[in-house]
Amino acid sequence: ENDAISALQSELLSAKDVMVFSGVCLWEKGPNLGVCGGGLREQVDVFGVFEIVRAYNENDEDGRTNVVMDSVWDVLSKQRVLRKETIEDNVNAVISAWNSCGAI
Repeated sequence: ENDAISALQSELLSAKDVMVFSGVCLWEKGPNLGVCGGGLREQVDVFGVFEIVRAYNENDEDGRTNVVMDSVWDVLSKQRVLRKETIEDNVNAVISAWNSCGAI
């Protein structure tokens, strides 16, 4: 949070460059936890709970690199504050963003 605020105040980033998320994710790590020390790596590699996605797709027919993260960012930036009235649109936006990048 402090890094994001500093970057915005120093004008390294603009308001269009950041997205705010509310929530908490905790992944306990330690040498005696799980197969590979717990943490997010354990969730990805051991349990397969998360998928890694590409930041870039293959080049398109004109030889240009298709930057997937631009598409994802565009879709997710259209989400609205989560309320009962907005949840369906927000979930659809997440599904659209996920489909635009495809898992590897």
